[in-house]
Amino acid sequence: MKRLPHAKSFGRWLAALALVALAGLAAAGCGSDSSSGGDTTATRKPPGTPIKIGVLDPSLGAGGITQSAPGAKAAFAWLNEHGGIGGHPVDVVVCQVDNTPEKNIACGNTFAQEKVAAVVDGFDFGAGAILPILHSASIPIVGPVAFTPQGETDTEGSFYFASSQAAFSIAPMVSFKEQGLKHVAFTQIDAPSSHAYFEHALIPAAQALGLTFTPVYYPPASPNFQTIASTLAATKADVAGAAGLSDDGQCTALAEGLRNVGFTKTIFAGFCTAFASRMGEKLGDAEIYSSVWLPEMKQYAPADVQQQLDDAEAAMASVPDDQRGYYGYATYAVVMTLAKVIEGIDGRVDAPSITAALRATKDMPAVLGAPITCDGSVRPGSSSCVDGVLMAKAQPDGSFKPLNGGFQPLPPEYAPKPPAGGSE
Repeated sequence: MKRLPHAKSFGRWLAALALVALAGLAAAGCGSDSSSGGDTTATRKPPGTPIKIGVLDPSLGAGGITQSAPGAKAAFAWLNEHGGIGGHPVDVVVCQVDNTPEKNIACGNTFAQEKVAAVVDGFDFGAGAILPILHSASIPIVGPVAFTPQGETDTEGSFYFASSQAAFSIAPMVSFKEQGLKHVAFTQIDAPSSHAYFEHALIPAAQALGLTFTPVYYPPASPNFQTIASTLAATKADVAGAAGLSDDGQCTALAEGLRNVGFTKTIFAGFCTAFASRMGEKLGDAEIYSSVWLPEMKQYAPADVQQQLDDAEAAMASVPDDQRGYYGYATYAVVMTLAKVIEGIDGRVDAPSITAALRATKDMPAVLGAPITCDGSVRPGSSSCVDGVLMAKAQPDGSFKPLNGGFQPLPPEYAPKPPAGGSE
């Protein structure tokens, strides 16, 4: 069997993945009406010595993600209302970015000046530019999934509590093969980054597994998802959809379009969930992936995770519905997991001690996620602390049932090897 690309091509995978995700979000028309700059958010605080933590809020500019910062703020507010982190209140320094190096550098300087003990990366496509500043200040950065090649390969101070982007490109193909699905057709905007993503990531992954992969591109301006659906259906694929659509409105339009043109086989909808309940009995067979257990999966989750989901929903009760999707819950989970790591520190809580505690973390149960091991052994050369991806199938009631019961690591023969000396 042909192996997946290694070394040099892995670096291209990461760059392509970051670019295509940004392009896909830009096409989705995401944005933010929040004020720019940094601010310090405070709620009712415990009496201990405060811990200051920075949050990268990627809600500005093209491709802005508006769910992650509300998820982080909800988590910190919940912590402060329930005794803080080990009795320490948390002061949150939020800095908005717009996927440009300039904004990230400015936020890095703000975090260094504020002497934050850690930074939470809420799916920032420009976070690579902040790393040199954080390294100089010995400040660790944590997040759900690294959206930059620099963050993915930074083993000095980056710790991501989910699998790598490359793993997320391979996992669906492995799952499709296990289900006997032989032909995959995915759509993405017609842009160089999309072509690079398909050519350097998804197509090689499919070929290595003996699958046929058909790319379908659509114009960035005003995409007609009915037309896109017709083109996908015409490929006669066993599974059709998109890995890069993160807007539930677009996911619903594409899924409805596929069913309207008579496509009866499997739909893949990336991180989207709302489309399932909106479509009801018209949905048919549909799948997604995730780095965390989501509310739509609660009935299938272990008892402790169900309690965590109850807490998460209570913490995010005041967050608007359109900001409570995957990105919101994934960032919430990172904050709560970071809190567990910090609570284990015996002595002074600061940037160096948090970095040391993260690096010493092995097989620690994460909030809403798979157990994390952040000593670099999960994927040598990668900042990812997890090797598993949660694949789930939509149910008639709008819930999503995880395939194989939950998080599944990639078989070693399919897992990409990180580049020696960084990505290209």
